[in-house]
Amino acid sequence: MLQPLLDITVDLDPKHISAYRFGAVFLPDIDADASIRFVERGIRNNPDEWRLYQDLGFVQWRRSRFREAAEAYARGAALPGAPAWMRTMPAMMLAKGGELETARAMFLRLYEESDDPFVKRVCEEQLESLSATEAPQTQRKGERDR
Repeated sequence: MLQPLLDITVDLDPKHISAYRFGAVFLPDIDADASIRFVERGIRNNPDEWRLYQDLGFVQWRRSRFREAAEAYARGAALPGAPAWMRTMPAMMLAKGGELETARAMFLRLYEESDDPFVKRVCEEQLESLSATEAPQTQRKGERDR
């Protein structure tokens, strides 16, 4: 019954951000595809609302669609009013999806371009984490070459 109630709510008020956000949290457990469509509907009706892009990224991340999650976070991070931490999310999603080199390049660029101490610290931590993740792989590769 949740989906029809949410649809009625946003039919009556397409700018009801809370309804879209509520749907992004609870609909994935019922129907993940419907949840994505619902949040995308919210974005169409409220294209400047960065929180909806955050929610879409979250739903995609929960489905292990890391590239799509990264794209949603990147779109939201570019909007006015989006918090600094949103800029780190695309690289984090790509790293989780195994695109380590792309994530590393993104973290490096963000670190170099940002004046925000929090963003710089997150980038440093993620770069260290990526290096630690790759070190065992490099050692294993070296051991195989022997």
